Amino acid sequence: QAITDVIDNVIPVPFIMIGATDSRSYRKISNGVVNFSALKDSKGYHGLNERLPIADYKRCYNFYRTIIANNAGLFRE
Repeated sequence: QAITDVIDNVIPVPFIMIGATDSRSYRKISNGVVNFSALKDSKGYHGLNERLPIADYKRCYNFYRTIIANNAGLFRE
């Protein structure tokens, strides 16, 4: 639900998140680990001069904020 709240006209699909994300450290203490990113343009995400487009950064921030708000009752307006 969070991804459709943040991005209009999207169809979420599973994909393989390659790499050793920090999520592996949290699996011992939580069953709510999210292995999903709201990135639409990951070019430049890893490698020399790593960067994200500002629009993707904002989208990811809003996505994770929405997950927290929906599950913890925070940020309600």
